[in-house]
Amino acid sequence: RLTSIHPGPTQKNLSSMEHFEDEEWIDFHMHQTHGDKAEYTLLNQDYTRDDGPIVSAEPGYDGEFGEDRSEVRKDMYQVMFSGLAAGYTYGVTGIAFDFSCINNIKRQSSLDLERMVNLLNNFQWWKLTNDQQIIISGEGSGDNRKIATKLPDGSRQHVYFPSNTEAEIDLSPIETNEVELLWYNISSSIENKESEYLTSDTVIVQPPEEWEDCMLIMKSV
Repeated sequence: RLTSIHPGPTQKNLSSMEHFEDEEWIDFHMHQTHGDKAEYTLLNQDYTRDDGPIVSAEPGYDGEFGEDRSEVRKDMYQVMFSGLAAGYTYGVTGIAFDFSCINNIKRQSSLDLERMVNLLNNFQWWKLTNDQQIIISGEGSGDNRKIATKLPDGSRQHVYFPSNTEAEIDLSPIETNEVELLWYNISSSIENKESEYLTSDTVIVQPPEEWEDCMLIMKSV
């Protein structure tokens, strides 16, 4: 049996670590940002205090308090591609308070969640480690911060682009001499191959035109 505690919805109680950081009975910590704080910012803050598992238990709900499909995507990708979290909870207005509104599960954001799961199932996502240093420039901040992760074996790294802006990326963590760059549209599953580069290169890249947010996948060749 695993034990944790759900934090309250105020700015001083977004994380269970605020009041229970050193408690031995807690097996993992929970966050409830409810859209009030960038997920990565809180994850990074708590991860540096305690390297135990952290679950985003209640991020923003699609359709509530100004949260929409794109904001929900930012939450889920900042969590699951942070290399800092153990899990993410999807929420949608209506279902949370009225189970007769089950049709709300058909929202486009739930399909975005399915696409993220399919992407994560392609590799051992639980081994991802955070590596913001591979973003040489153009990282951004808050909800618009680009998030970088890699696998420890050097076979793969990712950068999540929450907006269509450019960044300079270091390819040297990839363990082979060449690396393939692939854009993945997280709202449609469309893939767009960028090119192949030497791992000694740094590259300046920007998502394909008209893509709102997406994932840059770098794999050894």
